[in-house]
Amino acid sequence: MRSRFLFYSIVLVIGLASAAYAQRSEWPVFKKGEDYSSVRKKLEKAGWTPYRRDDADTYYDDSLDANGKQIRSTYPELNTCSGTGVGYCTFTWLSPRRRPATITTVGGDEFQYSSRSYDAKQ
Repeated sequence: MRSRFLFYSIVLVIGLASAAYAQRSEWPVFKKGEDYSSVRKKLEKAGWTPYRRDDADTYYDDSLDANGKQIRSTYPELNTCSGTGVGYCTFTWLSPRRRPATITTVGGDEFQYSSRSYDAKQ
């Protein structure tokens, strides 16, 4: 009887801790190489807001994507791209708690998810 009580107590504690952790996590789940348009939809659905940083590269204000659409009008949150041939680009978002964060993509204008991080300077 005592071991059953201990077992259920442990299960309860783990369950409560898991629920608390899940509520704290603001990030939706992304897969490496996931198309950025899918990542973008998940962020918006989770309450994230696209954010244009003051130091965003102005090159993209007038640039067109492969389909002839203005990049900045499609992705106002685009911060910059590396221009190294690998095509690393960064996009800035505000979490539901208004905390700035960066999504990094690879693949040039194909924008495939690579990584995420909260910004150090807030």
